[in-house]
Amino acid sequence: MDILKEQLKVNILVGEAEKELKLMSVMELPFYLPPIEKIIRAYAECKIQKVMVEKDKVRINGVVTVHIYYSAQNRHDKVFHYEKNLPFEDLLDLPGVSPGDLVKATSEVVNFKATIIDQGEKFSVEVTLKNKVRAVKTTVLEVVTDAPDNLLPEKTLIKVDAVIGMGEKEKSYQSRVKIPKDKPDIDGISSITGEFRAKSARTLAGKVVVEGEIEAKVTYYHEDSECTVRFTIPVFEFVEVPLAEEGMMGEVNGEVLEIKAVKISNRELRIEVRLKLLAQALMEKQIRVVTKLTGAEYTTTKLLAERVVGENTAQTTAQKERKLDGEVKILQIHQEKAVVKTSRLTDGEVEIQGEAMLGVMYLPEGSEEIRHLDLNVPFKLTVSIPGAKPGQNLYTWPKVEYASVKVSEHCTLQAEVVVRVRTKVTETVSQVVVTEVGEVAGMPPETMEYVIKPGDTFYKIAKKIGVPVEEIIKLNPGKDPQKLMPGDVILLPVSPGPPLG
Repeated sequence: MDILKEQLKVNILVGEAEKELKLMSVMELPFYLPPIEKIIRAYAECKIQKVMVEKDKVRINGVVTVHIYYSAQNRHDKVFHYEKNLPFEDLLDLPGVSPGDLVKATSEVVNFKATIIDQGEKFSVEVTLKNKVRAVKTTVLEVVTDAPDNLLPEKTLIKVDAVIGMGEKEKSYQSRVKIPKDKPDIDGISSITGEFRAKSARTLAGKVVVEGEIEAKVTYYHEDSECTVRFTIPVFEFVEVPLAEEGMMGEVNGEVLEIKAVKISNRELRIEVRLKLLAQALMEKQIRVVTKLTGAEYTTTKLLAERVVGENTAQTTAQKERKLDGEVKILQIHQEKAVVKTSRLTDGEVEIQGEAMLGVMYLPEGSEEIRHLDLNVPFKLTVSIPGAKPGQNLYTWPKVEYASVKVSEHCTLQAEVVVRVRTKVTETVSQVVVTEVGEVAGMPPETMEYVIKPGDTFYKIAKKIGVPVEEIIKLNPGKDPQKLMPGDVILLPVSPGPPLG
């Protein structure tokens, strides 16, 4: 029997890296905003905009969006908001990564501080980010699936997501959008950021159908105030992927290459976006691989990959009430983010609990001091993912879709939020596999079967065919030389000696 091999095209995990990055900056208020007297609320959020892969390194570019809510001198009945983007660049060491690898990057604000300076005309910020990167390499791996019995091959069955095909596409979008009725007119545009979110990727013959959306966040100013509005641009694209077939799994990554907002009128904008999509067609494959041999030189490699079990999205509505000391006037609500506190994998489901973090700025009746209240609304939901099991890898992406806070009777704040959570479950395949077989050490390359006859012993058979008796013992580790029975079948090395009768 010859050595049998099979080619696998899989996404091999190159590695992961994380690093903290500290940023400091002095920011000046624009001409249309009054000086700061008191900061009521300040926080920051960050987004990755571009990922560039170099040899053994990953360079990321992103932006930290700083939010300042404050009161001005002699304007205690109004909350002013200023939003400023702080660009950043970071370089992370990741041995083994190279251009062409698939890299995903995330950034998280772990510490933030804002301080008033220059009589409130400016403020300084200190930000600490935790940046993470994870790289996979699409690799063609030739694995040994079978070997001659005399090499005593040890085998195991593995499941992997084989990469059948890949494709990419760039597309430009234009969308005319109107400012919501409750927002003031546009005097000028301060900034815009965009992010692609995939909803689904399904395969057809020769292509992957991508559905998703681009979320554009526009900050503009009107007189002495600044406003932020969000718009969603739907994405529905066909990405050409050779060898893709209907029923395979689709995987997609998207990157916003360029985005800008153009003022058309006081109430209307044109948003222009250039998007890059990278799609893969995957197919689950079960394959029995050789993990160990005896009596031969061989080469192994560690197969470390993730198999997608499934992904799904669910949303829920949650409420919370908060009793206040007296009557209040709500001035502003800002929704910071949704966070997952706990998550648990069960058979076919993911149980998630978290909080939607809201900020409420209000003015108590008879007071001139604006106050801020953190209002965390707990939520829980269950996401169905067939095939999910405890011990697998779980990834979640929560998002606040809608939030409102009202004052009801008896001085009670009533908050309502809609939270959407995208969930993905994967299984890590970690297995040492044989990829090459070299010279056989001290063993003939071929064997033959022999049926034991009355009076046969290993010694007599070895003497008759002219081989050391040790070779026959090695080829038959499960046979006791002292308990041979007529009719037993054993393996013998093929030798140039006389044939056995």
